[in-house]
Amino acid sequence: MQFTGKVTEADLKDVRKMTLSKMYWPKLILANWYGTALLLMVLWATIAGFLGQIKPNWRAVAIIWAVVVGIVLWAVYSTKRAQARELTQLNATLADNISLTNDGVKWDGPNGATGFLPWR
Repeated sequence: MQFTGKVTEADLKDVRKMTLSKMYWPKLILANWYGTALLLMVLWATIAGFLGQIKPNWRAVAIIWAVVVGIVLWAVYSTKRAQARELTQLNATLADNISLTNDGVKWDGPNGATGFLPWR
């Protein structure tokens, strides 16, 4: 029986889903409570301005929202880039082929490296 030792993006995504705890997002929000509070205040000011309850400086509100959108886009981009880099580094260290034989496990690694682990 022979397997490939490389991991795809879909495999890595499944592993991340399995290892992510149910309390990940609440912990993240609570750990960054100041950013969440500021975002909620800007959201409240924007909604109150649209409803006519207050008269905000719309230019300042637009600049704040542009900064928030820019930070979110940068965070998403840098996370995707880091994940792609991690996948590349992981696949560079994994074996190309893994074979299960009657004698043990044999693998062919990158750059022509080979290994064998006999059954006990």
